[in-house]
Amino acid sequence: MHEHGRLLVETKGHKGILESRKHLVQYLHSLPGVKEYRKSLVSVESLEDIDAVLMRIRDEHAGLLETKMARGDDILTETWSGEACVG
Repeated sequence: MHEHGRLLVETKGHKGILESRKHLVQYLHSLPGVKEYRKSLVSVESLEDIDAVLMRIRDEHAGLLETKMARGDDILTETWSGEACVG
């Protein structure tokens, strides 16, 4: 998500930030608490704002992300449900 946002800003400037709002929320499909993260992402004004949301996601879902990465799951396409973490 960071890289996607960075590329949009790099190529389109502030217009890239505005465009990132609609694209970045797509990465969060099925993530627990997705509504709150979407609310934050649709109002970002800078790459730093995007990074702040990403840090919040990392902090709040560290165990889930670590489990998925350790198993080699594709965290962008796998479900974020609790059942997916059991294994």
